[in-house]
Amino acid sequence: MTVLDTDIFSDFRYGRSDVVTKVQSVPADELALTVVTIVESLKGWLAEIVRATNSANPSSLTVAYAQLQLSLAAASDYEVFPYTLAAHTIFLAWRATKVRIGTQDLRIAAICVAHDATLVSRNKRDFDKVPELKLSVWN
Repeated sequence: MTVLDTDIFSDFRYGRSDVVTKVQSVPADELALTVVTIVESLKGWLAEIVRATNSANPSSLTVAYAQLQLSLAAASDYEVFPYTLAAHTIFLAWRATKVRIGTQDLRIAAICVAHDATLVSRNKRDFDKVPELKLSVWN
């Protein structure tokens, strides 16, 4: 399985042509997301809704809600790998050995290792620090 990290998923959603081409080259039934990516995407749009609620421009609120809905719809096109006890155990082991990358990125990596999946990311610098992670870098 090929798992899209949050940035790659966002780039695909917004039509970044090189990412769209690469994603479309992978069979649809081989693509997945992690629940962490879903949370990150939703948190971003929920924050935008809060900002837009306080805005003098009412159209910004309708756009923010529409984007939240589109994110949910886009995510539903993929298998979503959960954050399991196995992933959490891997995450804790890496933290204990001082793997120093962002918490959410480390959780995404742990989910990928627990599911024996390849992570697609632009973030080679951080993800190269993660033992056992199969990584495909799309720049």
